[in-house]
Amino acid sequence: MLGKAAAEKLIITEELENAKASDKPQFILIHGETGTGKTTSLRTLTSYGRVELFDIDQNSDGLIGEPGVVRHRFKGGINNKDAVEALEYLIRTKIEEFKDDPPAAVVLDSLTTLSLMAMENVLGKSGRQGQMPTLPEYGLQVTMVRRMLLFLGALPVTKCAVCIGHSVLESDEASGRHVYNLATTRSLKIVLPRLFGEIYFAHVDGLDDKARYLWRTRKTAQITDARSQLKLEPVIAQDFRKIFG
Repeated sequence: MLGKAAAEKLIITEELENAKASDKPQFILIHGETGTGKTTSLRTLTSYGRVELFDIDQNSDGLIGEPGVVRHRFKGGINNKDAVEALEYLIRTKIEEFKDDPPAAVVLDSLTTLSLMAMENVLGKSGRQGQMPTLPEYGLQVTMVRRMLLFLGALPVTKCAVCIGHSVLESDEASGRHVYNLATTRSLKIVLPRLFGEIYFAHVDGLDDKARYLWRTRKTAQITDARSQLKLEPVIAQDFRKIFG
């Protein structure tokens, strides 16, 4: 027999799976390496109203102190096998809290960290932390990440944005151990396009004063470049309006 929490989790998941597209929040994914302005680009969402940021990276510097952004710092730790449950609990409490005062948008930063937390949970439950995951364990990881995104979608908002690191090493430079990250698995390419209305790609070409900030969408593949992230913001805002209205 399911416990109360498990039963509520099942009900929420089933409702989200069966909901009409018009009833679900619009999800976008912002894809890019560290320092390319993924998080900073999301400050354009404040034009819609209050933005709630779930900072599980604890490194969302681009939105620190930004007016209209409420930052929730998650201190569960990537290597804590119980961290993903703690994050789920945090989001579940916000489902009720936001019913009376819904934000305009929510942001999760980042999916890369969430995927690492999920794998630590999977391996921790089987007593295999630090070992090379099996294919079934990768499958459980993807299922857990997808479920967390469904919970994020259960929040009473119409706009959800998620960040993910662009490139992740196949092996850790120090230990040589394989990095068990969702971003390195084939499942990412299969699952993510189905979950997100649009995927945006952020990139920086060059260094220091010669750097150019690049931005493109999955649908158009049109690249826009500028000398600074600030000069890209009008383009980013226009792209977001195409999805969010």
